[in-house]
Amino acid sequence: MRKFVCVMFMIASTFVAIGGDAKNNGQETELKQLCQGNLSAAVGYYKETALAGQNVCLSPFSISAAFSMVYEGAKGETADELKVALGFDMNLTELNDAWKNLNTSLNGALKSSDMKLSIANGLCLVNGDLGAAYKNLLKTYYDAEIFPGNLETINTWVANKTEQKIKKLLDSLDNKAVGVLLNAIYFKGLWANAFDPEQTRDSDFTTGDGKKIIVPMMSRKGDYRMLETPALQAIALPYKEDKISMILLMPSKASDITALEKSIDASSLARVLEDLDREFPRETGVYVPRFKLETDYDLIPIFRKMGVSLLFGGDADLSGTGLPKGELCVSQAVHKAFIEVNEEGTEAAAATAVTMLRMSFVQPREFRADKPFIYIIRENGTGSILFIGKIVDPSQS
Repeated sequence: MRKFVCVMFMIASTFVAIGGDAKNNGQETELKQLCQGNLSAAVGYYKETALAGQNVCLSPFSISAAFSMVYEGAKGETADELKVALGFDMNLTELNDAWKNLNTSLNGALKSSDMKLSIANGLCLVNGDLGAAYKNLLKTYYDAEIFPGNLETINTWVANKTEQKIKKLLDSLDNKAVGVLLNAIYFKGLWANAFDPEQTRDSDFTTGDGKKIIVPMMSRKGDYRMLETPALQAIALPYKEDKISMILLMPSKASDITALEKSIDASSLARVLEDLDREFPRETGVYVPRFKLETDYDLIPIFRKMGVSLLFGGDADLSGTGLPKGELCVSQAVHKAFIEVNEEGTEAAAATAVTMLRMSFVQPREFRADKPFIYIIRENGTGSILFIGKIVDPSQS
């Protein structure tokens, strides 16, 4: 059985409003359905990677985009399993149009010369070829670059698309690999209101196990949307142009981060974000630690736990790629991500590789992130989650 590699690069940091770009109500509906599916999948990915005591950094958008390109070539029960895991609730024609509109909108969203959001898709043919219809579909709806190459070609492509933040996505390629699917995202955003480095102080941070450590804590006062409930605090920190925001969710106690994670599903997270959006900006003292994080994940166990099994064995049906059923399967799925948050803003990138084988006046409030918190990068127009993670120890990179 020959192999096929699907590589995705993900940006860890922001999202761009796209709702106004839809040409008609049909496109708006498709886009909304896709974003809802991506939200559901994002929660699934997060829950399967959020191990106790460990920081988390991943891009749900990149994972879903890359596996969506795999889904385009899947048939039968293999496609059914992927469709459920990815949260898709539309036919392929609608899905293709939605991804095309979403990628186009995101790529053209930011106007400032000092900020950047870029998304790229690709297919590197390593050993053999795939069907013309499948390649044409990737070009048409994912704007995929299709090119021949090898391990070095793939890693160079990734490095270039992520501004050298992910320099080596793959360590090796199976000699039966047919191709590598690529999805790359890079984001560099500046805060709408930057933190003053002179105001950053060493402060206590209580980790999930109750240990106190010293971290550089950024601080500023300004008008922010903030939500407070008995269980959590949430705040939205906008980037310039107000199209992308970083949202922080923090439990009332450091030890409650696990309980907060268990309580989150797609519906409850959507409600929290909707309630936060309805809040009026008010003067708030904000304290957030600087952090920098690099992660890597094997996605096959994650997808298996989410109900996808046929894709990774001899029973996989990827005949939509142009190869007969039973001759192609996914043998490797690797995800790497990077994020850095400082006084100026955020820089983030990520990469995933999937290998297939044949086979009124009020007193100022305060949001002090001095204990474990969840962070989300969200597109403000649709609520689409492009990035999600957790910080339990800002000193660990």
